[in-house]
Amino acid sequence: MHDLLYHTFVQDGRLPFPHEISFSRHILPIFQRLGGLQWVNHAYAVQFGSGGRFNFLEENLLRQLANNSREAAATEVRLQIFNMFRDYERDGRAPMLWPWEYGDAMDVPPAPTPRQNLELSATQYQFLQKWSNGDFISDWDPAVTPANTLEAVPLFEQPEMLDKAALSFCLADAFHPGCELTWPMRHSTLYTSPFRVRHRDPKDPEPNYGSRLTQQMVLKPNGALYGQNPGALTRWMAVPWQTDTASCRSGYYAGYGPKYDPYVPTFWPARVPNHVLTEDDYNIAVDNSQPREKRIAAFARRAVWLRGLGKNYLDAIENMIDEFGKLGVVEVREGVANDPLLPDVMLVESKPGFSVPSPPLQGLMLLHLAEGTLESEESTAIAVSEAAEATGHAEEEFIVGPIDKIRRFRNIQ
Repeated sequence: MHDLLYHTFVQDGRLPFPHEISFSRHILPIFQRLGGLQWVNHAYAVQFGSGGRFNFLEENLLRQLANNSREAAATEVRLQIFNMFRDYERDGRAPMLWPWEYGDAMDVPPAPTPRQNLELSATQYQFLQKWSNGDFISDWDPAVTPANTLEAVPLFEQPEMLDKAALSFCLADAFHPGCELTWPMRHSTLYTSPFRVRHRDPKDPEPNYGSRLTQQMVLKPNGALYGQNPGALTRWMAVPWQTDTASCRSGYYAGYGPKYDPYVPTFWPARVPNHVLTEDDYNIAVDNSQPREKRIAAFARRAVWLRGLGKNYLDAIENMIDEFGKLGVVEVREGVANDPLLPDVMLVESKPGFSVPSPPLQGLMLLHLAEGTLESEESTAIAVSEAAEATGHAEEEFIVGPIDKIRRFRNIQ
């Protein structure tokens, strides 16, 4: 949310675009967040986690990316990574571009709009564009430890840090409708100054909008996107929020149209995890007495976070309301020192409160259905149900389709 508001104020002219782009302040946080999502989504773990192709937390790679040389080799490395980020005008509908998250207009089947998926803010994208050209300060120092208390921040930066601390832990991303807050936060009329919400004068109460709220009514001066009463920022959200949260999953498991990938795109995994490292697998991964292959395999496994809510959709959203408190919480734990495939800090799901949790996701089961089976959703669902019952696997662990199309999926056992 801090990124979103910062972009809003830069575009509105209330904050200046930085005179110089700093690698550590403007570029590195984007890469770090991709790496951080490894703890809540399996696809992010494979690509951006330990041992992944783009482990942006790995020192040697960061040293390369922090190099602002304009020589051909260094420039090409930056350009290749820059081109992996989605640009609506260039490749808005492509699901494989970064970030692997849904956008505001996400729909099933995919909406005929580039906003089916998410792109970075225009301000962040401009940061990356300058970085790719070598137009940035190479100020990254691996020996610097970020401040972890307010007192460790220089006094003149502490007010800004308080804003950043509050807003950085609220999500923006896909306003569909979103998690804590939603699309009105993009409108500059909502603020008196950077990071300060405009208050509605108690003597000027908001009018009764009637039974139907139109776009014209929302956007008119002094309307719903201007002064705000207590509770006005969250009134646009889903009610009850638990059912919306239980519905917004990821990739193939969510059942969202074309089966591009079993794990992505996703919605807000930082707040609503998709796949997590379980406590049991964590204990194996950090146990030096276990064979190394077993430890690495345990670390690579991820369990579906919502696995205890049940397979039926209606049961799942009802259980999310009644049993939300039984879901595990992703916590920071000590990892393994000096191991390229086992990080020294791990984020681990606390033991869920569900009495009979499903087994962790070991991989994906391949279900090659006979010709004609896929002609109806009902026949496909019956085939998957029968296969799940026969094998003891959860239905969501199956990839279904003709053999020539499902070979492209990863992690198939």
